[in-house]
Amino acid sequence: MKTLFYTIQCLALVSFLLFPQNDICAATQGSGGTLTVSTTTSRAGGPLSLKNNVVIFVEDANGKLINTLLYNTKNLSSSATDLVLWYAHLGTWVNRTKYTNIDVITSATNKSYGVKTAYWGKKVDISGEPDGLYTVRMELVDVETDEGEISYQTAAYTFMKGPLPSTGTLLGSPSISFLNTSISWVPGGVSDDKQVKLNSLYSIYPNPAKSTIYVDGLEISEVEILTMSGKSLLKCNQQKIDISEFKAGKYLVRINSSQGEVVKVLFVN
Repeated sequence: MKTLFYTIQCLALVSFLLFPQNDICAATQGSGGTLTVSTTTSRAGGPLSLKNNVVIFVEDANGKLINTLLYNTKNLSSSATDLVLWYAHLGTWVNRTKYTNIDVITSATNKSYGVKTAYWGKKVDISGEPDGLYTVRMELVDVETDEGEISYQTAAYTFMKGPLPSTGTLLGSPSISFLNTSISWVPGGVSDDKQVKLNSLYSIYPNPAKSTIYVDGLEISEVEILTMSGKSLLKCNQQKIDISEFKAGKYLVRINSSQGEVVKVLFVN
């Protein structure tokens, strides 16, 4: 009996080692690619605003800091407005415990406003980060006088990291300090120029929406609405879609056309 028992144990062990086990989960592997963030900064305060500090960073769906893309940190002037003052007012970012140096840009305090461009994944492979919904957050602090009068502005955009291209969706109201903002996720192997053009050809409005959405663009063959986890909820070939039965929340809209495939994030109120 013991011999039979040991034989069964050995066979079970061999089977475990040689054959895949359904209940053993493989490590999650995300998509490689590059996120490009471009925005034009502008005054947050009054007409005396000159010096300003800017941070752009990426969070995951749980609000965890994933990467700092751009951070103007050092105040090299001799004025009373020192680095401590900046830290005290860059509210969201300074509450994080750390930031990583992947694709980070740092410099002295800005003396003017203008175009800022930053990347996530351009220099380092980020396929180890899970695919899913991420948020790009921007913060700007500027100083009206050397006595330290502060104005503060923020902006946030969501995008979908994955095997399909994605563009940013504004959360909340536009910011007066971040203008002409572009958020573009391009997976590995896709031409940046091609994707920027493709994303510009298609849009969803209104967004957020309550009862009806319109999908704008040429030669659309199919529109599919999915949950954020990828479950298909609706497929059609119409560009006016009734969403009155959808619960409030975030959804993916996959647009198929003769030009290619685009994925947008839809917010339902």
